[in-house]
Amino acid sequence: FLNNLYKQPTKYLILVITPTFFYVGINYFHIDLESTSFWSHGNDWHIFQQYAREIVVNNKWIEAGEQIFYFRPGIRYIHAIFHILFGQSSYAAKFAEVWIVILSSIIVSSILLKLKVNKLLSFTGCALLLVLFTGDSYRWLITRGLSEYFGMSIILFTSFLILNNK
Repeated sequence: FLNNLYKQPTKYLILVITPTFFYVGINYFHIDLESTSFWSHGNDWHIFQQYAREIVVNNKWIEAGEQIFYFRPGIRYIHAIFHILFGQSSYAAKFAEVWIVILSSIIVSSILLKLKVNKLLSFTGCALLLVLFTGDSYRWLITRGLSEYFGMSIILFTSFLILNNK
């Protein structure tokens, strides 16, 4: 088992850690399957939901809820697409952030392996990223609809693609 872990650490992450996150995500967010969570009024996640509503309901795909983009326009479209696909429920958006954290850690491990870093160190880096994101401070911010997780995944995926093309 340890020999296989050393050879391909990303498969271990996919087979062991992903079902664990899936189980916890379903148990933690099952309330949101039939309802919408109410984020605190005026905070970023509430504003993103308002802009997503403007995009979907009022068909403001170009304006995205306001005349001038003051901050983070991409997350508005992501939440709008979630609402189009999954309705008013916030389950999909919350669950997507959990998966983004998992996939980002796997991408970090893959990037480290592409850079020919020791396999054990790449697995440790991946596990450390998961521990940091599910640890004390960040766990309260996952599933709040913030754009940082989506931005991190896009940057890491782009880095991975650039390394694959070299």
